[in-house]
Amino acid sequence: MADNETTTTIAMAAVILLVATIAYQLTTNESEMETFAKYLNEDGWHLAGVENTAFCQDCELQKSYFGEAMEYIPYHDCDLEFEWCREHNVFQYPTWVHITTEFEDGSYVIAGINTYVGLQSLEFLIFKSDYAYVETDEDAPNTGGNYGTAKFEDGDII
Repeated sequence: MADNETTTTIAMAAVILLVATIAYQLTTNESEMETFAKYLNEDGWHLAGVENTAFCQDCELQKSYFGEAMEYIPYHDCDLEFEWCREHNVFQYPTWVHITTEFEDGSYVIAGINTYVGLQSLEFLIFKSDYAYVETDEDAPNTGGNYGTAKFEDGDII
């Protein structure tokens, strides 16, 4: 039993270290932040808030995490896009909305909508979006970009 607990603890520590490393690389490398923002867009992530910084300072702070890469993330100002926000259950700001789709009968249909209310850390978004950074590793499979897989030193690909 103790071996299982030790293995679980080591695995959890490895995941936390991987997520922290990815977040650090994103904040120190603008092109990687751009890649992450594009990944969120392609994966159905939207950020909803309001432009009035007096009303929502966290909205501005959330956008600042992405800097210029924010241009790649769909942003919905709920003062102007009230219907979109209501339809996606956005009533507090900022809110991340993740819309998942499935291919059915020749077209994509909405499979689910998840919302995450409040200011979210990059680590949280990396974890929830299943984003993984791959630094030029010739052995990693081609995923069409620097995301989708992470390669550990022992060769296991996740």
